[in-house]
Amino acid sequence: MTSTEIRVEGMSCRGCERTVSNALLDVDGVHEATADRKADRVTVGFSPERVDEDALRRVIEEVGFEAVA
Repeated sequence: MTSTEIRVEGMSCRGCERTVSNALLDVDGVHEATADRKADRVTVGFSPERVDEDALRRVIEEVGFEAVA
């Protein structure tokens, strides 16, 4: 398992954190996802042989937030 932090802009409440975390947890290969609106980031534990960081960023964008490189 690999862990990464992705900067996320646009999260303003706990609901936003849940939306981002839950969307990532629905991805095959993601084992954990913890969003932190105050730090503007999400920490994701995933299997790199099943999913890559670009796919994780796309999921964040699909639920309405900006994944900053």
